[in-house]
Amino acid sequence: MQEDPSPTPPQFFLGREMDLYYILSALLKLNKRLVSVLGETGIGRSSLVCALCHYINERASTISEIQHIYFIKPKQGDRNVLCRSLLRQLLDKLEENGKCRPTEEDTDTEAMLEIICRSLKTDKCLIVFDHTELIKSSDVECLELPKILSTILYETKQVRAVITALNSLGQQIGRAHV
Repeated sequence: MQEDPSPTPPQFFLGREMDLYYILSALLKLNKRLVSVLGETGIGRSSLVCALCHYINERASTISEIQHIYFIKPKQGDRNVLCRSLLRQLLDKLEENGKCRPTEEDTDTEAMLEIICRSLKTDKCLIVFDHTELIKSSDVECLELPKILSTILYETKQVRAVITALNSLGQQIGRAHV
């Protein structure tokens, strides 16, 4: 599938098999398209979703529902992440994989979202948005994350998403909590 779908999980990632199973079951067996991994900072949310990505990648021949993984996370040390920067990262990854043509750096948020949705229209992929609690809530230039996720999931047929966060995004989007 991919050489490096996500950051490497910790070397001694033990005892989280049930959590991994719950997320995978929600995505594949229960056919949930958005799964939220919630909890306090430091409990291993990112490690869990990294392990999930590697698990899926290692079983690419048997997990046909997911053919690509796009792991999006805030840049190191970034505490006021803008939604726009997350969309830009996703768009850059789509460009790297030949899913869309290169776009200008100053492309507006709405246009980036439209290109992303068009590029993923028939794609079987998993998008992981890690550390979504770092998104600046007063980001008036950008669509809010729930709207972005809703748009991506509505405009595509087979895209699945996992987010890690401190708290739920709210009731706007159907999801399974782990």
